[in-house]
Amino acid sequence: MGRKGLLAIVLLSLFIAFILKFFWLTPYDEDVYLPVEKPVASSLKIIHPGDQLFIRILKAEDK
Repeated sequence: MGRKGLLAIVLLSLFIAFILKFFWLTPYDEDVYLPVEKPVASSLKIIHPGDQLFIRILKAEDK
């Protein structure tokens, strides 16, 4: 097989790949992954005893 035969095989494979990519496969065939939500930083904070007193005061004012 000479250079022309090898070139023909390469061009044919590129043509088939082009047809498969743009005409046979649709964009909806690809998997869609949603981004993972990061936890809210405020929910990770430790409540100190002084903060608990402040929360109790706020709850008492709401009543």
